[in-house]
Amino acid sequence: AVRSPGSTLKPAIYGLGIDAGLVARGTLMEDAPQSFAGYEPDNFDDAFRGTVTVEEALQRSLNIPAMTLLDAIGPMQLFVQLRAGGVELVLPDGTAPTLALGLGGAGTTLLDLAALYGAISSDGTPVHPHVGDKRPASSPILSARAASDIAAILDGMRPPKNAARGQIAYKTGTSYGHRDAWAVGFDQQHVVAVWVGRPDGTPVPQLTGWTDAAPMLFDAFARIGVVPRRAPSGRRDRDALPPPLQRFPPRPGGGAPADGSSLKFAFPLEGSVVQLTRPDGGRVPLLARILGGAADLWLVNGRPLVGAAHRRQAQIELETGAHTLTVVTAEGDSARVQFSVE
Repeated sequence: AVRSPGSTLKPAIYGLGIDAGLVARGTLMEDAPQSFAGYEPDNFDDAFRGTVTVEEALQRSLNIPAMTLLDAIGPMQLFVQLRAGGVELVLPDGTAPTLALGLGGAGTTLLDLAALYGAISSDGTPVHPHVGDKRPASSPILSARAASDIAAILDGMRPPKNAARGQIAYKTGTSYGHRDAWAVGFDQQHVVAVWVGRPDGTPVPQLTGWTDAAPMLFDAFARIGVVPRRAPSGRRDRDALPPPLQRFPPRPGGGAPADGSSLKFAFPLEGSVVQLTRPDGGRVPLLARILGGAADLWLVNGRPLVGAAHRRQAQIELETGAHTLTVVTAEGDSARVQFSVE
C-alpha cells in the first residue's frame, strides 16, 4: 500500500546535501522557528533546540534543519533522485514536489523504503527486494561516501526503551495524524522495514515510529541475529569534492537567500523558460552569469559544478526540463534560480 513515510526520507535529504558539498556530519545548523514562503513546519514535540550539528539534527529527526537543506537542494531534486533509483513517491494528481515532501508529503511503499535503506547501507545504490538471483537494476541515489556518512549517523541512534539488544543503524517516522508508524534499519547483511497502522488509514492515537515500530524492528533483528557493521574500507577521495560549509546556511536567516544578498543571477532569470536548439538533440549548453561578485561554489540541481569556483559565469550542459542553479560565496552570500530548458 502507498502510505505517508513521515520522516523516513530525511536520511536521503542529508545524503544529497553531503553529495552537494553543502554539509558534513559536523556542520552547524539552526533549529528555530522559520517560514519557507509561508510554510512553517514545527518539530514533532513542538520544541526547538537552537544550534545543532547535522548529526544531531538527523538523529533527533528535527524538521527545520531538514527543510532548510531541502530548500537549498530543491524538492524536485529529491523526487527525481529517488525515482531514478526506483524509489517511487506518489504525489496528488496535478501537484509538483514541495518542501512537505521531506516530512511525509507524498506516498511510498514499505518495499521502496527498504530499497532506499539498502542504498544507505551499502554504496548508495538501492537494493530492491526480489525473488531469485536476478536483481532489479537501479541507479545510485547517493554516492558511496554520502551513504557511508549517513549510515554512520544512523549507527548512533539510541535504541527504544525495552528493545532487544543489538546495535543497528535505523530511522523512525510517523505520518501526519498518527496514521503510519515506521522503523527501517540495517546491519552488515540485512535490511528490515516495519510499518504499523490500520489498513484503512484511520488515525491511531499516540501511534509513533519510536514507540510502536522501532521495538518490532529490534525484535526482528534479535530473531535473525545482528551482524555488526564494519567500518568502510578504502581511501575516500575528499580532495575531489568541494569543502562543506562549517555552518549552513552560511548566513543566519533561512534556507533561501537573504533579500540583502549582493549576488543576483543575470541569466537565467527566475521562472524563465530557456529555449535552445541543437541539431543532434541531447544535452544543451548554457552560459550562466551572476552579478555582485564571484561564486566560490556553483551547484547544478544540488550537485557541485567542477571547475567553476571563483567565477562570475559558468558553462553548463543541461538536459531539457526543470533545473535549479545555486551559487555561494565564502563570505556567506548566496543566490538561487529555478528555470526550465526546452
